[in-house]
Amino acid sequence: MSGLNDIKFIKGQGGLGATLPNQDHKSGIVFLRSYAGGGSAPAVPFTYDKVASLADAESKGITEATYPEEYYQVKEFFRIQPDSELHIMFGSAEDADFDFSEISTIQNNANGDLRQVAVITYSAFVLTNVAVLQAVADTLFNEHKPLSILYAGDLLGMNLSALPDLRDQTSPNVSVIIGMDGGNDGKALFDAGKIAPALGSVLGAVSKSAVNESIAWVAQFKMSTDELDVPAFSNGDLYSATGINLIDSLNEQGYIFLRKHVGIAGSYINENSTADAFTSDYAYINNVRTIDKAIRDTRTVLLPKLNSPITLTTAGKLDLETVVDWENTVDNALENMVKNGELSAFEVKINPDQNIGATSLLVVNITLVIRGVARNVEVEIGFGKL
Repeated sequence: MSGLNDIKFIKGQGGLGATLPNQDHKSGIVFLRSYAGGGSAPAVPFTYDKVASLADAESKGITEATYPEEYYQVKEFFRIQPDSELHIMFGSAEDADFDFSEISTIQNNANGDLRQVAVITYSAFVLTNVAVLQAVADTLFNEHKPLSILYAGDLLGMNLSALPDLRDQTSPNVSVIIGMDGGNDGKALFDAGKIAPALGSVLGAVSKSAVNESIAWVAQFKMSTDELDVPAFSNGDLYSATGINLIDSLNEQGYIFLRKHVGIAGSYINENSTADAFTSDYAYINNVRTIDKAIRDTRTVLLPKLNSPITLTTAGKLDLETVVDWENTVDNALENMVKNGELSAFEVKINPDQNIGATSLLVVNITLVIRGVARNVEVEIGFGKL
């Protein structure tokens, strides 16, 4: 030992967590534990709380020793997205009879601020849950609290080729995660009989992304360190041992999992699909998040004008100055999304011929031009003379 006697301090890292200025990163996760009818509900560290880091979660009882599955998901969220807080809720249901009301509860506890919520059931994945989850999302949308839902259930013993086609659903606010770590912590949990889908990490990627961004963007969302570097499916099948035709089919059916790209190290998300038709405007999470943000921001600027007086012309139509004022109000909100690169363009139009004197209804028409995503790239290359 050298130097003068002293009391030294070593500054820790990750105990508090930084928070981002906007609301797009705000996320929640719901752990739904099932138990047999007549049995006792499983013990939980709390019903609802929010944490700013993995250390914060540990201080509130989510320890690796006591709650290994939940600890893993929280750890993975903060590994991908260290600059956000995570709202956490525990719930349970007899015989896996879930109504997913906990999603509404966690959103209400967060004052409607959550933009995405992950939910994991410790029972088998069933397609009917997707529609139930969408119904919850629809209710929250009508309450002006829109969000995207990431869902993972137990795939143990399931054949991947037998999974149903999510593109046959009409659940644009729901995405199903079937990826898993195949060689590190997630694999160890799976081998111990636990459920360990890559739900926390995918939630972290969505939280970290701008609303217009696909979480499959290779340059931005490398998902692996040691964890997830060996991609697998959450029934235990390794990605590397799965035939390309089946992988393509799962991708086309709208599932989210981990993949490899030839020529670059690491594991990446295959796509940011929703459980909606491929031809739908809302077939991808980034489209849903973009329009949800536009709706939230537009409502925020228009809400002070609710029940305000409207000047009419002598013919009973909207006064031009009134039309311009309302259009400019919405313009100001959406212009920020263009400046932030979340929209390519937009148009706001109000028909001055509306008979608001008779109906008390003012109709505002908004057209959004989204940012495109280069999901496929075709390069024409050959020999020739320049």
